[in-house]
Formats: sequence, C-alpha cells, structure tokens
Amino acid sequence: MENVQKHFKEKKDDLYSRYRLARSLEEKRRVIQDVQKFNMEARKYRGVISPITATSMGQATQQKPEKPFIGFGRMMEAAK
Repeated sequence: MENVQKHFKEKKDDLYSRYRLARSLEEKRRVIQDVQKFNMEARKYRGVISPITATSMGQATQQKPEKPFIGFGRMMEAAK
C-alpha cells in the first residue's frame, strides 16, 4: 500500500504543480481533464487515496511553490 500511496501522491503533486503553472484557460482545462482521470483511477483505492477536489485545487494554487520549482517555472517562461 505504501507504494500505491507514494505513486498517487507524486501524481497529485504533479497535477497541482501543473495547475499552478497553467496560464491559459486551455492549459487549465487539460489539467482538469487529467484530474478527472486521476480521480477515476483513485476510486479503486477508496479510503486510502483521497480524490482531488475543487477545494484542494484552490488550496494548491495558494501555496507557495518550492524553490526548485520556481526556478523551473522561470526557465520555462524564458524559453517562450
């Protein structure tokens, strides 16, 4: 179960990060579609893996990103 929890935590963190970085409405829609897929997959592990909700997405966008992640975001902006 620890491996399953770790796997889903990594996926959840990635989705939150992608949502935070999404600039356009289209990018946010893609992330939301991936969130829906995540939630469908997480249903198999009901009680162990919590789904991503609108509230948790909102909280994730309010959290300050980690320093390595900020550098990555700046690098991506410079590449545009």
